[in-house]
Amino acid sequence: MNDFIKYFDQPYLYYYKDKKLFQISVLIFALGFFFNYIIEPFEINYDELKLKVWIVAFIHTITPLFILYLLALITNQYPKTTENWNVKKELFFIFILLFLTGIANYSLRDLLYNNPFNRSVNYLFEEVFNTLVSGFLLAFSVISANLNIHFIKNSEHASELNLKLKEQPNFF
Repeated sequence: MNDFIKYFDQPYLYYYKDKKLFQISVLIFALGFFFNYIIEPFEINYDELKLKVWIVAFIHTITPLFILYLLALITNQYPKTTENWNVKKELFFIFILLFLTGIANYSLRDLLYNNPFNRSVNYLFEEVFNTLVSGFLLAFSVISANLNIHFIKNSEHASELNLKLKEQPNFF
């Protein structure tokens, strides 16, 4: 259990500003569109669609980008929070992003689907649940991979610095 807590308290880079925010947006869009349009992870009733499938996938993919930029704008107003970013804050940020995306997808149902039950609590739950599940599967993978990549990079850099220190003459 202690290792589990340590995992969440690990420092994590804050990526949601400047060039990195744009790069993340492009990555999210590419992965999201591929996921929504090519893989089609959730059952689609083609008879209910008001628009072409690729347009629906595009809308479902572009929606989280608007929310991401809004959340980044808000979060960037608190530099003390972003300077001490860790895995727990990253996961919370992603949870808020996914939760709001699920609600946004639900609110777009009347635009995208011809279904008399679009405004049911069942569809609200389905949109939020599907967004959270699919988003967190990707998020855990990306965060774990990113932590490993930075660990390897930092280990190599630390080894290089150690070698340089050993090569320095000892004046004391």
